[in-house]
Amino acid sequence: GVLVMLLLLRILNVPVTGLFIMSRHNEGSRLQFNDEEQVYSNSKLHEMLHMFRTNGAYREAVRVIFLIYLRDLHERGAIIIKHFKTNSDYYREIDSQEERRLFRKRMRLFNVIWYGHADISPIQFNEVEKAFGNLKERGMA
Repeated sequence: GVLVMLLLLRILNVPVTGLFIMSRHNEGSRLQFNDEEQVYSNSKLHEMLHMFRTNGAYREAVRVIFLIYLRDLHERGAIIIKHFKTNSDYYREIDSQEERRLFRKRMRLFNVIWYGHADISPIQFNEVEKAFGNLKERGMA
């Protein structure tokens, strides 16, 4: 049994010492987060968006725009924001076909920029803002 296990570990390129390190009781971080600390107020989101725009941190600004968009959907009753849900979960929650189409487009844009670690130019950021609708006109930025 031990030889078979060692052979499998060797084939999978897992170091034997890794088993002992992973099995050791690891003292976690002393940082504790609760749900309230993970949720930003609307004013804080707008403040962050302004700061990121001003500093040219466009990737981070896109993340904030997406969070504002999610908050808007929540306030309109289209989704229920929970910290454990994925963007796909939110997509499946939306009843309106038109809103789902719009959400999918915006979600893909966000995913490419945020999860793809894409650096975008000011011109590209302006296009992203257009894709999310003019937040300033709608009183959301």
